[in-house]
Amino acid sequence: TLTHLLSYACGHASETLAEFGIAAEIQRPATVPPVAVGVDFRRNVLLIVKEAITNVIKHADARRVTVRIVTSERRLMIEITDDGRGLPPPPRQDSGLANIRQRATDLGGSCRIQAAPGGGTGIHLDLPLPEPARLLT
Repeated sequence: TLTHLLSYACGHASETLAEFGIAAEIQRPATVPPVAVGVDFRRNVLLIVKEAITNVIKHADARRVTVRIVTSERRLMIEITDDGRGLPPPPRQDSGLANIRQRATDLGGSCRIQAAPGGGTGIHLDLPLPEPARLLT
């Protein structure tokens, strides 16, 4: 379910960041739509979160990361921000960021990656949830 997916993704982010001494703030909704998620959706969301966290660890020199999740009956929004160095100047393209964008597109969603206010980087994902016929009761 979406609930299980988000629990696993948040747990992974929190544990991995803690291993590297980076403070994590996880903001999750109190209730999550009872949606069944397929293998491709689950795999891509997890890989997006893992890639974003890996990029913070490898490149950002961040002290703090915030993972914010918002859900509605039709959308999943994930925002991962850090207080690190920010984005590399163009034309350098990080393949991890390209992978995140491609996975979001593959899921029918969008991804915006930008400098965060006050320094750091923000990754903003907006993904459609499975059709209502797949809602659990």
